[in-house]
Amino acid sequence: MEKAILIILVFGSSFSLYLCNGFIWLPIFMSKGNNSISWISVCQGWAIALVVLGHGGIYSTSFPVAFSVRQIVYGFHMPLFFFLSGFLLYYSRIGRGVSFSSVFVEKVKRLYVPFLFFTLVYVLFKLILGTLAAHPFHFSERFFIDTFVLYRSNPNFEMWFLVALFVIMLFYPLYRWIDSHPFYEGTFLLMSCLLSLLPAEVSVFQLSNVFWGLPFFYFGILACKYDLFVRLTGVRWLFVSVLLFAGLNIFSAVLPRLLVALGGIVCSVLASMYVSRYWPSLFSSFRNYSYQIFLLAVFPQLVVFTAYGHYVPMSVPGYCLFYFASFFLGLYVPVAVASLVKNGVDNRYLNLLFGIK
Repeated sequence: MEKAILIILVFGSSFSLYLCNGFIWLPIFMSKGNNSISWISVCQGWAIALVVLGHGGIYSTSFPVAFSVRQIVYGFHMPLFFFLSGFLLYYSRIGRGVSFSSVFVEKVKRLYVPFLFFTLVYVLFKLILGTLAAHPFHFSERFFIDTFVLYRSNPNFEMWFLVALFVIMLFYPLYRWIDSHPFYEGTFLLMSCLLSLLPAEVSVFQLSNVFWGLPFFYFGILACKYDLFVRLTGVRWLFVSVLLFAGLNIFSAVLPRLLVALGGIVCSVLASMYVSRYWPSLFSSFRNYSYQIFLLAVFPQLVVFTAYGHYVPMSVPGYCLFYFASFFLGLYVPVAVASLVKNGVDNRYLNLLFGIK
């Protein structure tokens, strides 16, 4: 029952963000928008809010509610990003017949360059913090090989996603070939699901995470190609998906995590499609900088985390203050920095480093 209540709290936690955006965009809230486009932006905003929420707290049994929220969020927030990446790849590239060479160059600029830049920035940041950091940085030959040659690890743990997504993107010719041979689509989806269940840990090139993310990514491709959710936009289906997701989380200990993550994706997509019909500007204060939030949120959150660990007494009020400060600073400091880079400086090389189109 506790987990079921927390599901509602997780999906309801964005209410304050609804208000934050809604008072500014109230006229839009009262009218229907372009659901075919706006739901993707709403879902991206929801997904990055979950990432910041999941990465922004000290999670221990001393604060069981926050710990349970983290478990729920971690069950599907990155699979949701894989799904959206696959959906957008089909929408903007596969469906339009864009060549592999063009996609490859684009992904090197969009994924690999920011990966290198922010890995180095994070190392510098950890060196500045020194012993104040929870995990001080120590340079070694092994660090260089693992981070920049084999991509087995990274001082900023979240960077695994960029490596895994880049590897998945390298299969673009295969996705296009299968798109021309629909008979093999189900086979590939089934094989990718089986790969995600492999127990062996393969850290080189983040292959374990590649196998984990691939079924959600390809599910996104199929969802875009066949409009899989177009008939499920009513409030009845949304209600069913929330109940299903709650049930999956209640029994998550005995269910495959693939199934739990899929429930979170379906619930998030249906919620985004429904809400965007009436509130297409939801999360508009930060959703256009989702990628930059992913890259930059760790820095203000690390500062808050360090300050809390050294200077704030271990108490419920102190923890709540830290938790919400970490969440909102993790969202809006990156937005401010990215907005300055894009609109203030507007240098194409700096935009490249920050992943700004």
